[in-house]
Amino acid sequence: MRSQVLSPGLAFVLASVAATSCFGEPPIGDHPCNDCLPCETCMLHGTDEPACVAEEHHHSACGVDGHVHWYDSCDADEGIKAECNNATCTVTSATEATCECDNHWQGSDCEICPGNWDPTQDCAVCQNHWIDEGDDCGTCPDNWDPYQECNACANHWIDEDNDCGTCPGNWDPEQDCIACVGNWDPSENCEECEFNWVDEGNDCGTCPGNWDPDASCADCLGQWDLATACTECMENWLDDDDDCATYQYLADFELDADGFTHTHLSGGSGQDPWERGESTSGQSCHAGSCFGTNLDGYYPDCQDAALVSPAIDLSWFADAPQTPELTFWHWYNIEPFNADTWWDGALVQLSDSDGVSWHNADPTPSYDGLLSDDPDPYEDCADVAYVAGRSAWAGDISGNAWTQVTVPIDDEFYVEEFRFRFVFGSDVNVVDHGWLIDDIEIRLAD
Repeated sequence: MRSQVLSPGLAFVLASVAATSCFGEPPIGDHPCNDCLPCETCMLHGTDEPACVAEEHHHSACGVDGHVHWYDSCDADEGIKAECNNATCTVTSATEATCECDNHWQGSDCEICPGNWDPTQDCAVCQNHWIDEGDDCGTCPDNWDPYQECNACANHWIDEDNDCGTCPGNWDPEQDCIACVGNWDPSENCEECEFNWVDEGNDCGTCPGNWDPDASCADCLGQWDLATACTECMENWLDDDDDCATYQYLADFELDADGFTHTHLSGGSGQDPWERGESTSGQSCHAGSCFGTNLDGYYPDCQDAALVSPAIDLSWFADAPQTPELTFWHWYNIEPFNADTWWDGALVQLSDSDGVSWHNADPTPSYDGLLSDDPDPYEDCADVAYVAGRSAWAGDISGNAWTQVTVPIDDEFYVEEFRFRFVFGSDVNVVDHGWLIDDIEIRLAD
């Protein structure tokens, strides 16, 4: 409640006159106090003549604290508001009156109906569906929306009994009617199944085919390919038992290079005689076509080049119980051991960075030994070969037969762009038939 002091509106005092002139004066002016004006004159001059206090000369609205005043904004007889909007006016003295704001009105002129009180109801009751639990109309009850002035249902509730108590269709009342029950789609007003669920029992409870129910039927089981709506296996996975559970990357070089490339090392200055086709020198391919350092003769001096695989996605193995391994078949006839060391040689490396950096592999069968890092045999080459000073295969392969090599692939290589490469290097002295590579595979390790 607010109090406001009102200045007298038409309060007045007649000019000072002699006490004896009080008797018989006529009323002055046309207002509620005109029958007591002579009395006012006498009172203000301290006259206590009986006529001055006679009932017929003293209007009730004019007498306050022994003085006579009239307020144009307050009716003291009824004690109700006049100029006090939304408030009650009360005379408190000969010169003051107060306005007390009614109900919950506020402000200097009682012009503000705050919060959620209803100005159309004299600020005495809450508007819309707000309820008054703390003298503030601050509670919007269950299922009504406070962001819509508590005048509309929240979320998807509907108002059938003026209570927003109905959560319709397949909307879920346990989730405040903001989400669907089961696997119905909220973007379709819970009238159609979400993702790839199907509605066989009016419940959208069936995740068909190779879709994964544990992934909300939005992703495929195992290694089925999302791009084919889970109808085909992802690249390099085989559907042996209708499960796409067998991983196999193959490169046999029969039809083409299978994405392999070859490049100079040592800044591009070394020889690069890598080629694909049928071998007619030293040994035929393992089957059909293969890659070799020279398919119809000896490898050249100063060879320094690598045969590089395409990028292969092994990221799936990061969260899988299986581990992959690299296998390939090779045959080699390289400069033999002499002068107590190995000179020319071949090795395999792995990359977890799409070929930016390379790591030495740990193959089985293992390398034959450590190559010399003496730069003298390379004096007529553009640069020392990359393989110099590294462990490598050298000399003649055991039994002069094609041999399968296995290379473990550790978890650091479970990336989207895994690569491997075969590196061969030679100096300027002795040369031989070289190195052949065929039938490469990445498979699940035993």
